[in-house]
Parts: sequence; structure tokens; C-alpha cells
Amino acid sequence: MEAYAGTYEINTSERTVKHHVTIHRFPNWEGSVQERHFSVVNDELTLRTPTMSFRGGSLTLILVWRKAA
Repeated sequence: MEAYAGTYEINTSERTVKHHVTIHRFPNWEGSVQERHFSVVNDELTLRTPTMSFRGGSLTLILVWRKAA
């Protein structure tokens, strides 16, 4: 589970959203800016983290939101 809250800003030309984290379940994230790449296709919003190093490889986290019927 992931949970945080704060304000955000959208850059439509770069297709990114920046989350300005004011509260997070990990206190060390509070005050940080988390950038995600986004796409909207039909009823789905997809957010992707930048690719990061993880255990000798690479990792991209993906979250898909689907509009309820």
C-alpha cells in the first residue's frame, strides 16, 4: 500500500505530474517532489515512475486508475 497527500502540478507538453508531498506514510518523503509520467487512454489514467536502479537491475513502478462505470 502507498499513501500520500499534497498538491500537484501538471506539465502537459512533457506529460508529467509533480506531486508536492505534504504528508506520507514514510515521514522522510514529506516535503519532497515526486515526478511521474502520465498517459490518459479512454477511461484509464496511467502513472509511471522514472526508471530507477534496484538490486542490480532497473525498476519502473506503474499505477493504473480506471474510471468506474
